[in-house]
Amino acid sequence: MNPQIPSPIPLFDPGVCLITPQAQLILSEAKQDPATYIRRHVCGDWSSMPNLAREQNLRALDARDDILSTYNVPGKGMVWVKTDRAAGVTTILLPSDY
Repeated sequence: MNPQIPSPIPLFDPGVCLITPQAQLILSEAKQDPATYIRRHVCGDWSSMPNLAREQNLRALDARDDILSTYNVPGKGMVWVKTDRAAGVTTILLPSDY
């Protein structure tokens, strides 16, 4: 049984949290706290993800696979939050950083 998404508590450990310089600049210019996006990501608030991607994230919770979220940054475009569960790393990045 899958937990209620989004959850009030984290669904997985993000591990070490990183941010690319370009993503840091975008969030800083938009006066957005990167920690907010990490919190949303680990609690299953996968924002503007299509339904198929949300389903993949739900399966990834059980399989310990990678998890990807996308978020619109007000007036600045989009950031991704990607957790590489094998490496124990979550990174906030721009789509162009990938």
